[in-house]
Amino acid sequence: MTCCFGLLPVTEVDSTNRSLLAPQFLEKLSDRDHDSLGRLRQNFLRHFFAAQIVKVWAANADNTYLTRDGEESPRRGALQIVFCSLGIHTEFSVWDDLRARLVAAGIPDARIRDSNEMTSPTKRAKLLADCRNGKVDVLIGSYERIGIGVNIQDRVVAIHEIN
Repeated sequence: MTCCFGLLPVTEVDSTNRSLLAPQFLEKLSDRDHDSLGRLRQNFLRHFFAAQIVKVWAANADNTYLTRDGEESPRRGALQIVFCSLGIHTEFSVWDDLRARLVAAGIPDARIRDSNEMTSPTKRAKLLADCRNGKVDVLIGSYERIGIGVNIQDRVVAIHEIN
């Protein structure tokens, strides 16, 4: 599902629209089948979001922006923010899986960053500066880390929410 937040496209899938199958069918499934379906649904969501992010990345790869001095920035491309609170502290990392899918689709690994890099105020400031000056194409993080007070909106073209 894609909706609009201000002027930015927001891709969001939450518990109200995740079901890939009719409820009548789901009631007939065994517990083991429900587990298999849950894994299938999670895999579908990761694939869906990766495809959306790559599509937006490719469409905005040549965007140009002005620096704070009013000159054209030498770095092209836009920033996408991915809010994800799934699989952060589990055996399987949704963030790592998403990153691997994005890299496999052609986004350079060095241009995909995550909020786990913010281990000190200095590192936080550096990451956010990189987002503002075009060194980052995709920033993955939780609302707690990048939801408020980050001031990185200059290059943002899309926000994706995986909950």
